[in-house]
Parts: sequence; C-alpha cells; structure tokens
Amino acid sequence: MRSTPFKALNAAYMHDGFVLKVDDDVEVLQPVEILSTISAAQKNNRIYAHVILARQKQWPELLERHVGEGVYFSNGYTGIAQEPASRVKLYS
Repeated sequence: MRSTPFKALNAAYMHDGFVLKVDDDVEVLQPVEILSTISAAQKNNRIYAHVILARQKQWPELLERHVGEGVYFSNGYTGIAQEPASRVKLYS
C-alpha cells in the first residue's frame, strides 16, 4: 500500500469543511462555486474536507476555488460519493 501522509494529516487534524447534497427533486441550473479562503492573519492552518454526495443522474457543475494571502499551510480534501448513474463535473 502506498504511503499517503497528507491524507493521514488531513484525517487527524481536519477542522473545517462541509457536506453538499442536492435532493432528487431539486434542479440546479447554474454551476455551484465552492470558495475556500484563508489569510496568514488568521494564525491558523487550513485543514479541511469537503464531501459531495451525488445521487441524481445530472448534477450541477462544481467550481472549486482556493484564495489566500500571506504564508500559511493548507491541506484540503474533496471527495465525491456518487451513484453509478450520476455524472459530476468538478473543476478545481
């Protein structure tokens, strides 16, 4: 098995993130933007995990952006759990 130290670090110290689930009867017509921000002034590392639950056949496009200033450490994970028939487009 391959060593994954950043994944292990994320699992141990993750302190932020979200779960995104769109109900079957909701139609999203525009892309969804995921914006992660941090600055060195926050005096904090950014260790987060986002989970996308995709059940519908058609899903909105997801745009993932990361914005920061100064010197900081960021370790992010975005996972997608999807049904076999669903289609997800994630641009990071």
